[in-house]
Amino acid sequence: MNLGIEYIVRTGIAKDILKPPYSIFLANPNRKKVVVTVYQSDDYFIGKYWDVTNCSSQQALPPMYEFIANDLKEIRKQLQGHKLLAFNEQLISNVWNTWRYPMPDYIYHSCLDEFVSSRYHQRNRILWLWKAFLSIYGLIYNKEDEEDEEDEEFLSEYSLMQHHSNRIKRMRSKYWQYWCLWKKHLLLSAGELVFTFPP
Repeated sequence: MNLGIEYIVRTGIAKDILKPPYSIFLANPNRKKVVVTVYQSDDYFIGKYWDVTNCSSQQALPPMYEFIANDLKEIRKQLQGHKLLAFNEQLISNVWNTWRYPMPDYIYHSCLDEFVSSRYHQRNRILWLWKAFLSIYGLIYNKEDEEDEEDEEFLSEYSLMQHHSNRIKRMRSKYWQYWCLWKKHLLLSAGELVFTFPP
């Protein structure tokens, strides 16, 4: 973790920069996968604990229970015994920093957003969720189902996922609808940085 990200989480300002709604991706030593989504009301937080691993292939969404929390410390208790998905940081180009004076506000805010909501991290989250989705619904890639001539050996893992999801969209509409529901309910803004270090 680079010093900038570490400063943001150690000082606690991550929770001031990243506001709900967001989701937190978790796993435990038994390889159980969980997603906790957090929403904020006027006086309290609403959490949803999605038990991804125990989703049945007959369910459109993983089983979930809802809880109310007065503050983020209470939400942290729900995460105990689980390991946060590691944050994949993305470096900011030095082109924006002249070292002589501060960058303009609009560039600063754009860079800060990219810094704490890294595209690399978001792609990693999508892949994490996608692999769990494939496993639950038995949608393991079968080359015999492939109609395209494209050689997938040279595609990145993320590109391969997009390629595979497009195939499911064309050929397995029921599961495509399930995947859209998973993304809508579980793939919110990344909240892992808020809970990276103990308060």
